[in-house]
Amino acid sequence: MINLLPDSRKQLYQYSVKNKSLFIWVILIASAILGLLAVTTISATKLQNQQKMYANRLSSANSYYAKNNLGDTQKEIKEVQSNITLANKVLTQNIKFSNIIKQINSSVPSGVKLGGLTINKNQGAVDITATAPDYNSATQLQINLGSKNTVFSKADIVNISCGNNAARSNGCSVTVRALFSKNNSSFKNNPGGAIQ
Repeated sequence: MINLLPDSRKQLYQYSVKNKSLFIWVILIASAILGLLAVTTISATKLQNQQKMYANRLSSANSYYAKNNLGDTQKEIKEVQSNITLANKVLTQNIKFSNIIKQINSSVPSGVKLGGLTINKNQGAVDITATAPDYNSATQLQINLGSKNTVFSKADIVNISCGNNAARSNGCSVTVRALFSKNNSSFKNNPGGAIQ
């Protein structure tokens, strides 16, 4: 078939074909840009949703920890670990009981008689039993052991019983648990754990 169209018309047809392919490319590029924008928007939305979700989880975890008092529990666990470490230190070192007994003796108020000493291995402490003429003397033993010596860091009353609870003056028996101080000069390093 012979094309008898004039050259100007032929050129118009050629530009029309080129414009058609250019239009298709413009549509494809615009579609790709719109697709990228859609993916970016969806991703940003998902990230924001996840951020909110993790913020909610963090908030609920913090409220759970605060509600269940887990911070105090963690402090108690650290204190128990410290006590166990001290107990191990006490058990792997020489203990100069002469120094300990001197400190205990200097902490005993007048009228109080010592009954016995028991080492509490689990807590790194000594349980001291005594008899006292009255309730005040029995509690004074605990106060003196906790504050007036260098061997013990603190002392607590484990048990106290008096003959006449109303008057609290007919003689009392008391058990005081005194925790060894961590900087105790009565301990000497000894891997064998001997007791003097």
